[in-house]
Amino acid sequence: EIVDKARSLGYEYIAISDHTPAVGITGGLDEKRLIRQMDEIERINGDLDDFRVLSGVEVDIRSDNRLDLPDKILEKLDIVIAAVHTNLTQKKDEMTARILSAIENPNVDIIAHPTGRIIGKRDPYDVDIEALIDAAGSTGTILELNANPRRLDIKDTHARYAKKKGVKVAISTDAHDTSQMEYMHFGVATARRGWLEKDDVLNTRSLDELLRTLKP
Repeated sequence: EIVDKARSLGYEYIAISDHTPAVGITGGLDEKRLIRQMDEIERINGDLDDFRVLSGVEVDIRSDNRLDLPDKILEKLDIVIAAVHTNLTQKKDEMTARILSAIENPNVDIIAHPTGRIIGKRDPYDVDIEALIDAAGSTGTILELNANPRRLDIKDTHARYAKKKGVKVAISTDAHDTSQMEYMHFGVATARRGWLEKDDVLNTRSLDELLRTLKP
């Protein structure tokens, strides 16, 4: 269903990136379940001629700065997204160091919703966003621009600073069902307000170009 929807939107590829166990309410994937999902994605790709499903995960960055899955499994995935979902009240220096630890991990490609805000419900957590962007520029890590209209995280001013620092942005719908794949235009509008152009956005690239842009 996701492939059919993505094709209808003109996409050449899609990434599947379920949560890991630390985000308890989602029934996140542990190592064994993730491997089974990777095998299933490989099977599906074998039946596709003009489309690619990327195997990925949205791994939680724990409050002790460790990732919720070991590197030995993360390095097998096409794409690794890391994000904070728990203990959102840490002090600024602690939260910044927490996310920096993921940016510095060679297996992490993208940092999702870097400030954690939910519009009208939750303020951003206390984090030095410019320090994160500076570090991402040094490591080649990509920042998500979450197109869900309740998030829009990073916001336009952060996108502008990312462009200034040469940091690429991935516009993601963060879709939890196929209808939410229609959210992309909200992210594109935010990117435009931040003066982003095609070359600044990871997922404007062809599949081959995208894979070359990700961390080796």
